[in-house]
Amino acid sequence: MKNFKILVLMIAVLLVASPAFAFQCQTGRDIEGSSDSCWTSVKVASNETTLVSQGTVLVFDIANAERDADNGAFQVRTTTSTAASAYVAGVAQSSITSGSTALVLVRGKGKIKVQGAVTSGNALFVSSTAGRAATTGGETQYKPVAFALANGTTTDVDAYITVV
Repeated sequence: MKNFKILVLMIAVLLVASPAFAFQCQTGRDIEGSSDSCWTSVKVASNETTLVSQGTVLVFDIANAERDADNGAFQVRTTTSTAASAYVAGVAQSSITSGSTALVLVRGKGKIKVQGAVTSGNALFVSSTAGRAATTGGETQYKPVAFALANGTTTDVDAYITVV
């Protein structure tokens, strides 16, 4: 009986605790012509100088890792290092100004900015060019950020985002 009480208490604590990385997901059948997708709320660092627009790859701002007190969003920035690919937060699907909060795509079909030539089916990793993905860079250390669904060169391409 004692073990049962402890189990119930642990479940209650887990249910009450706020999630550290909350998702908003929908199935493809919710919206005609769309795939399953998941989004999360982020806040672009106020000192971010790279334009965040549709397809920009964003990483967690480890130096300022605290969540926004107003909405629980994690602070993010663009990246200039493949080492940061382990901390990908999502891919922007609209423009986001510095200091603003928005939803970013973490799983599903969307646009992603690429650096270099990309062929449909290529695995895409964080590029050394800020906010972009490429076919090379982190493939030996990290999982892909996305898989290309179309061909492209240094442009936005259709992709299946796989951050989570």
